[in-house]
Amino acid sequence: MRQTSTDLDDARPAMLAMRSAVLEASGLERAGEPVPLCGGDPRLGVLNLGANLRWLIGRATARAQCDAAQLVERALDHMRGARFSSGTTAMAHA
Repeated sequence: MRQTSTDLDDARPAMLAMRSAVLEASGLERAGEPVPLCGGDPRLGVLNLGANLRWLIGRATARAQCDAAQLVERALDHMRGARFSSGTTAMAHA
């Protein structure tokens, strides 16, 4: 977030977009995955999303039978063009 000057208001939607992209790229069933807790304190929500993404990438690489770098590249392909409330794109935050 510091490197890209992303604020908390844009971080949550960006991270949720990453989560969706990882699910799509890996073939994991969305309904079978726990929903991350991100309500209340924005800082705590971003930290919880980060932990959820780390755990999810581990599961997703096993499901997709690839390494993390390959999975992330596939997920980034899914994210291209996604927009957030501020009008920025997902790729502006990647």
